[in-house]
Amino acid sequence: MMTRKFSLIIAIWMILTTITTSEAKKKFDCDHLTDFANDVIIVTSKTRKFPTTLPEFSTFCKQNLQLAADVTTMSKQCFKNEMKNIIALVGYSYRQRMKLLCKRSNNNSKANAVISAAPCLNRFRSKMAKCFDRTANRIAEIKSQPNNLKFPYLCCETGQIRKCIEKIQSGDCKKDLQGYIDNALEMTNGFIDRSCGEYNDETDKCDRLKPITVKNEQTNPSLIVNVAELIATIE
Repeated sequence: MMTRKFSLIIAIWMILTTITTSEAKKKFDCDHLTDFANDVIIVTSKTRKFPTTLPEFSTFCKQNLQLAADVTTMSKQCFKNEMKNIIALVGYSYRQRMKLLCKRSNNNSKANAVISAAPCLNRFRSKMAKCFDRTANRIAEIKSQPNNLKFPYLCCETGQIRKCIEKIQSGDCKKDLQGYIDNALEMTNGFIDRSCGEYNDETDKCDRLKPITVKNEQTNPSLIVNVAELIATIE
């Protein structure tokens, strides 16, 4: 467990040393962090949708890059110690991915792929959001588990998002939904996957863990915030 935590700390340190300090100082309402974090995932956002045209994609990119900067700034203003670093790590990872996605090119295949998948993603956005919310609530309950079981539970629960989305009756949209969840999980918890070991879909390790019971269901949960809060409790 200490090795996993140490690896995460090193990753955070390396990333934080590359973040510039020239960002404009903005004051945020820390109560809105959940909304910001959910906007990152998009399907859990109250207002955002996927772009269906090139002009919409351009606006989408501008919003994403600003959102990444805002998440990083909010992490500094609203949290201390490990929570601040973990949220900053997510913000940095998101910003790097958006820079790659939004890179200007006469033949941006990534942009075309997003625009092509957008009708399907927008159509099933609310159903996918339920999968994220369900997992976010379950991850919030893991904080009460013994320290040595927190990472195994986290690994297994994040894997449930994929299974939940795969169960959605999406017809011809199935491939687009699969592509979205692959990218979303890689961005939000790629660093977790490297620490999961045998706690994955290819073994029966997760089936051996006792089921998680959600006692206090949040009405507007955030997967990113709940994962960060959980990791901050691991000793």
